[in-house]
Amino acid sequence: MAMNAAEAAVAKGTARQRIKGWKKKDKGVSFQMLRDAYYGTGGFEDGEYLIQHKREKADKYNKRQELAYYLNYTAPCVNSHVDPIFRQEIKRDWKGPGSTLWEQFTENTDNAGTKIQGLAKRAALGAKLFGINFIVMDNAKEQPETLGQAIDSHVLPYAFIVEPDRVLPEQVNTDRFGRLTQFSYIEPKDRDGVNQADDDYNIRTWTTTGWVLTDKDGKLLEKGEHSLKRVPVTVWPSREMDPAVVFQPSEFAAIVKTNHHLYQLCSWLSEILQNQAFSILIYPSREGTALTIGTDNALGFDGEASHAPAFIAPPADPATMLENQIDRLIQEIYRMANLTLVTGVQKQTSGVSKAWDFERTNQTLSDFAANCQAAEKDLADVFALWVGQALNYTVEYPTDFKIVDVADELANAETAVGLNLGSTFLIEVAKKVLAAYLPGLDAKVFDKVVAEIEAKGTDELMSRIGSYTGKPAESANIGALTGIIKQLLQVDGIDPELKAKAEEALNGSSAA
Repeated sequence: MAMNAAEAAVAKGTARQRIKGWKKKDKGVSFQMLRDAYYGTGGFEDGEYLIQHKREKADKYNKRQELAYYLNYTAPCVNSHVDPIFRQEIKRDWKGPGSTLWEQFTENTDNAGTKIQGLAKRAALGAKLFGINFIVMDNAKEQPETLGQAIDSHVLPYAFIVEPDRVLPEQVNTDRFGRLTQFSYIEPKDRDGVNQADDDYNIRTWTTTGWVLTDKDGKLLEKGEHSLKRVPVTVWPSREMDPAVVFQPSEFAAIVKTNHHLYQLCSWLSEILQNQAFSILIYPSREGTALTIGTDNALGFDGEASHAPAFIAPPADPATMLENQIDRLIQEIYRMANLTLVTGVQKQTSGVSKAWDFERTNQTLSDFAANCQAAEKDLADVFALWVGQALNYTVEYPTDFKIVDVADELANAETAVGLNLGSTFLIEVAKKVLAAYLPGLDAKVFDKVVAEIEAKGTDELMSRIGSYTGKPAESANIGALTGIIKQLLQVDGIDPELKAKAEEALNGSSAA
């Protein structure tokens, strides 16, 4: 029997490699180390990431591991590139036949109760940490026969995140435009949500026509077909790069390596402080004793010597050197993360310099927000293909991350409304005001408020048109009013009488 495209891809990929070394490295930093650095787990928790000295005995090394502590600068740096984007609810709107199904999906994207905001933030966090992240959207095996049954039974496509250390790069292919044509990843057999595969795992491969599930030895377990004409995987990149380069390097790899070195320095400093911080008492003595040096005993010397009892201590230069190096590395971490203005970096800078620093940080956040916006839009496109229903989905991520002053926003909105640029413009201004004044507003309440604003805006336009005679002297802004009328004529479902009145006003304006 001939193999389909998905089966052939798996067979070819399995022949090339046997799924060894699937925990790939990124510029010398493994994905696992990136994860451990963020959460403070693994080798940073048990001391395994500490490097043993060449002549350090095993017992001393083990003791140093026990005393090790991890100053986590990776997590706040990564969070500072993600949290501002998701500080408020992302503005989302959807229309079309598939809107009801999509609304249900946004409330439970992964069959575990995760809303679309939570899924997007998790995907964005992983993308920033690893350089790239992936969202796979699968569909339920048992499909309802009608749209109504799908709505009632909540049988919908579901999405889940596949982090890059589960992906098999040798079995990921793209076309010349950078679009995925094949995507293979490791999944645990139990499918209980474990993100990292162990020795007992399967391999799932998606292509543009179907999917194949094999065991780790390449034995076929299941297969299926779909009609999506694309791989149902959304690529969530950290930075804008060549689309053909799927696995992008993590921009935090250098920070993690620096944080790892900081971990070493702190361990060395602790060792010095433990062994040398406390002074040792010396006193004259005629009795020769074995040397037992410590902070809880004394060291005797020749009683005939002309020295009084005193306390001695090793020089503090090594500890001072380590402290200075630690401080310098902390500043470098903040600099690499575009966080030179945060607490901990003591440096006098001018107002212009601070403005440029903020602009650089703002641009970094804005660029990543644009990537998140495009990725979420792609996720909605995959959903529409799965359910076979058209979905007009719009999503707007923030582009400016300055601290919002509600009073200023309201003042700017009032000025904008005074321009009389039409109902569509008024509605968009109102949305901006709602986002600033009521950032945590529920989506349904938000839609209700917008609907009321739309109705009110249309009524105001009608009153303006009714009082307009078409004479230039009686209009302060004919150009603006003409634009309003043109917008009004494009509104669906407008009353024929009002539409005729609008056309009459428009013709009168043109004649004048």
